[in-house]
Amino acid sequence: MIRINLLPYRAFRKKENVRRQVSIFFLSLLLVMVVLVWAHFYLGSKQHRLKTSVEDTRKELASFKEKDQRIRDLQEKLADLEKRTQVIKDLEQNRHEPVYVMDGLTQKVVESRMWLTRLAIGDQQMDLSGVAVDNKTVADFMDNLQALRKPGQADAPMFPQIDLKQVQSETIQNASLKSFQIIARKTAAAPVAEKKK
Repeated sequence: MIRINLLPYRAFRKKENVRRQVSIFFLSLLLVMVVLVWAHFYLGSKQHRLKTSVEDTRKELASFKEKDQRIRDLQEKLADLEKRTQVIKDLEQNRHEPVYVMDGLTQKVVESRMWLTRLAIGDQQMDLSGVAVDNKTVADFMDNLQALRKPGQADAPMFPQIDLKQVQSETIQNASLKSFQIIARKTAAAPVAEKKK
């Protein structure tokens, strides 16, 4: 019978397995290192790109802030110009109003029964003072003022609210007359709400 000694073969196989395992370990280690180096460079380049993108975005934001400030300045100038234009339009529209009011007053005065002694025309109201023969003449004059219309607007009263501030008897050159004060407003005052008890 032939005997074959397999011990050297087994030892050789064992050595071969150890060598293969060591090779696989070092190759795996090398592969892990390559992956780590690649990940390091990849993440580094990505970080660089993100930093560059953030810087570009900040520069763009700064330029937008400048443009936004310019737009706000232009809007303020435009609003100022619109206000000035509106003032000019209002002045142009209302420049004939005092003449129209004076002309209307000469037509609304009750002839030979009353005389105006003071007239003050403001933006929102007109103050009148005068003397009249009697209370009825003052009432007729107030009705006449109520009929005064805005230029070119037949349905809009010039003074929607006319208030008699004061009427008192006065003697002028031995004649008994009534002195009066009237306030005519261009816009009607809002009604005062009653207080709850």
